[in-house]
Amino acid sequence: MSKHFYPNGPVIAYGYTIDGVLQVTIKKGQKIDTAKENEIYNLFSNYGQELNVTNIPLTIVYGDFPVPTIGRFGYWRPLIGGIQIISDGNNGPATSTLGFAANQ
Repeated sequence: MSKHFYPNGPVIAYGYTIDGVLQVTIKKGQKIDTAKENEIYNLFSNYGQELNVTNIPLTIVYGDFPVPTIGRFGYWRPLIGGIQIISDGNNGPATSTLGFAANQ
């Protein structure tokens, strides 16, 4: 386990925003310096280079652990997607899913 990720480090979540920017969430209340930010960026950048991806746009935000809520059918299923995540972001509550599952 990386020294940067919870429970050994401050990173509690990461994923892509709607704009395609990699967003790394640091546990609210913890502060990291520029050197630590660079280490975290390099961790993702090095992995991206293994996949032939360069110049990864990355933002660092501070927040709480994501809290899952009931899935789209009112019960948990062992499938990816359709689970609503609500996070109290810096600009107020933010809602997303783990891969929206749509019916045609």
